[in-house]
Amino acid sequence: MSLDKLEQVDVNVDPGEDEPSHTVREDVATVDILLHNSGGTPALVTEVSFTFVRAEAMRECVGLGGPVLVSALYDIQVPADVSAAPFTRSEKITFSVNPNEYDRLAITVGPENIPETALPYLYSIDVALITSGNNEPIDAGRVAIATPISHVDSAIINGQRALGLERTDVDGGPLCVRENFERLQTALDSSEKRSPELLRLHDRYTVLNSFISDRDSDTGPLGNLDWTSPALADPNCSELGLDPRSGPTVYADLTNDGVKDALVTFSCETSTGGYPEYVQLFDGASPTGRPRALADLPLDPSKV
Repeated sequence: MSLDKLEQVDVNVDPGEDEPSHTVREDVATVDILLHNSGGTPALVTEVSFTFVRAEAMRECVGLGGPVLVSALYDIQVPADVSAAPFTRSEKITFSVNPNEYDRLAITVGPENIPETALPYLYSIDVALITSGNNEPIDAGRVAIATPISHVDSAIINGQRALGLERTDVDGGPLCVRENFERLQTALDSSEKRSPELLRLHDRYTVLNSFISDRDSDTGPLGNLDWTSPALADPNCSELGLDPRSGPTVYADLTNDGVKDALVTFSCETSTGGYPEYVQLFDGASPTGRPRALADLPLDPSKV
């Protein structure tokens, strides 16, 4: 089975509030099954069965949207309420594979009637096929997917915005982001066949989760940096032919974004000791290993 192929289906968008609904075409998650008929007569697939071993929606940690509802014409339509998992959804089909040939059967799958701003659903699915004249299902394996594809970017934005919240209760903020990461990890661990969208979400939420762990520490995400390294040290020292030295460093959320920043005192080492040059403020929300300087604060040495 492959999960890399996309199919386009009609998606109905209902804005509500007396506005007319309309239909658009969107790429949707597709389970692509490679079939091989090694026999001497045509093989007829009459039914495809999806057993949802695990199904859950990512939590919305920050409110993003309005009342717009979307519904897509998936081959396998899954109820928005997935609390009953495990459950099975089947579709009667007629798909013939000629003798001694290969063919591909593409089945689209996704939730029905969900808000336009809803975050993706995470499915772990056991796929089986029923063929004509054979009462025993053919096990095609297990897949793990995130769908709808069009909602993946919203999930990433939702997680990023949630980390700016002051709240840490179960309804939002970092704990909600961490719960979504754990749901993604569980989906990823359920199968070796994973959709590109699931992998992308997991990668991004892995970063967000590590960001939370760093932020929860005493020093925040910048605490492990060597402030005397050539890439970070006071450039005035090298201009003077002196060795850089970092003095007292304070880690605190000075930019009010929920992440601890670094306030670093830089000195230049001389034969008689060091003297302060200035304090520099670094943004705790900078990319890993590349702290962004926000401000230089000159110091009066007599007041240090």
